[in-house]
Amino acid sequence: MPFESKYSKESIIDAAFEIARNDGFSAITARSVAKKIKGSVAPIYFNFDHIDDLIHAVVEKVFKISQDILLEQTSDNLYENMGKAGFVFANRYPVFFRELVLLPNPYLASYEQTEEAMLEGLKADPLVSKLTLKERKMLIFKVKALQIGFQTMIANHQLPDFMTQKDVEDLFIELGSDLAQLELYKKENKK
Repeated sequence: MPFESKYSKESIIDAAFEIARNDGFSAITARSVAKKIKGSVAPIYFNFDHIDDLIHAVVEKVFKISQDILLEQTSDNLYENMGKAGFVFANRYPVFFRELVLLPNPYLASYEQTEEAMLEGLKADPLVSKLTLKERKMLIFKVKALQIGFQTMIANHQLPDFMTQKDVEDLFIELGSDLAQLELYKKENKK
C-alpha cells in the first residue's frame, strides 16, 4: 500500500507561504515547514522532490495573489490599475515586495520582458502613442522608478502621517500623467 499523507500539497504550500510572508523565501526549509504543520519532513518530500519546488510553488501563489489584487482594481486605465495594485501589494505583503522587487532574485521576469509588455499596452494610449519607441521606453522607466519609490515607502511604513495610501495613489496617477505630458512637451519643442 503506497504512503498517504494527512497533509495535502496545498496545506504544505500554505504553511510555507506563511513562513515566507513573515521571514522571506530563504526561511522556507523542510524543518521550518514541518514545524509549522506540526509534523515531520516526510509529507513535504512526499509532495515535493526538492525544497526549491516548494519555494517555486509559494512564489506562484504570491504571483496569483498579485494578479487577484490587480483584478480588484476598477479604473478603466490599465496602468492606473497596475500602479494601485502595486501599492496594495506592497502594503499587504511588504516582505514579498522587498524580496521580489528590491532584492535580486530568479523569480521575476527581466526588466526587458516587463518593458516589452508595457510597450505593447501603451500602443492604445492616445497621448503616449505620439512618442517614439525610445521616448516611450524612457517614460516607462521613469514611471517604474516612481512606482518603486512609492511602493518602497509603503512597504517600509515610511509614508508621512498626512498621506493615506489613497493620497499616494492619486499622486502617482498625477505624476505619471505629468511625466507623459512632459515627454510629449519635450518632443514638440524639439521641432
